Amino acid sequence: MAARVEKREKFKIEFPRTVTNVRTSNSKYKATTTKTSQCNIKVEPSILSYQGNERKTIFIVIVTGEKVENIISASLEWSDGIHLVPSPLVLYAINKTIT
Repeated sequence: MAARVEKREKFKIEFPRTVTNVRTSNSKYKATTTKTSQCNIKVEPSILSYQGNERKTIFIVIVTGEKVENIISASLEWSDGIHLVPSPLVLYAINKTIT
């Protein structure tokens, strides 16, 4: 997931996601995110449950913050206690467009 934000401005970015469970058995995954002082990352819902092999558009990653200077790097990880599914997250700052 990647997005640009304006330097030193408050922002809120939403990433709706579609995921597929490739296992044939029922699965339950819990989300964790890396901590960063420049933004807050929220995953809704933070737990995904599957009934076998399913494809769902069921979660959204919400990133909020302010005053980004350059680049923010973070990650979202889903885990069922055995498997780990990482997703990188990058926000990069641009100068405000003057019109």
